[in-house]
Amino acid sequence: ERMEDLASRMLALARLEEAPAEQSESTELQAAVQTVAERLRPLAARKQVVLQVSAEATAKVAMQTDDAEVLCSNLLMNALQHSAPDGHVSATVQTRDGVIELRVVDEGEGIPEAALPHVFERFYRADRSRSRNSGGAGLGLSICKAIVERSNGAIHIQSAVGKGTQVWVTLPVARTP
Repeated sequence: ERMEDLASRMLALARLEEAPAEQSESTELQAAVQTVAERLRPLAARKQVVLQVSAEATAKVAMQTDDAEVLCSNLLMNALQHSAPDGHVSATVQTRDGVIELRVVDEGEGIPEAALPHVFERFYRADRSRSRNSGGAGLGLSICKAIVERSNGAIHIQSAVGKGTQVWVTLPVARTP
């Protein structure tokens, strides 16, 4: 199962990096966040983590719906996996000045400062001992970066050990035909 998942993620990453973006398709990012959050609520409940979503924006981004859900899923899963019981994870979507911003914040274990420049690299994990526990292969944030860049956006991360992590994505509002 781990090998199949790894192969699937590698193929997804290759598809994102090699194929030209479908500019004709657009999706509402807040709908993707809501959909993914509902799917992940059972995991959050099992981990005893409060998952809050504030998604007011209604503008669309130039991105396939599946890609938007993968982006949101990867970011929320990371936040949940690295949060302690009684922690909080929040996801917000806002539109301003022709840009849609997705922000995922957790109060988890955080990422060491030395690791931050590498977190978007393929197969990188700040703590390699966690790979078997979390099931990760170090591709999630690489996939997120590829999705965001394919849609002419940017992704950033800020973290402090013991305080949590904040990831924010900025994407241009899709042009309407």
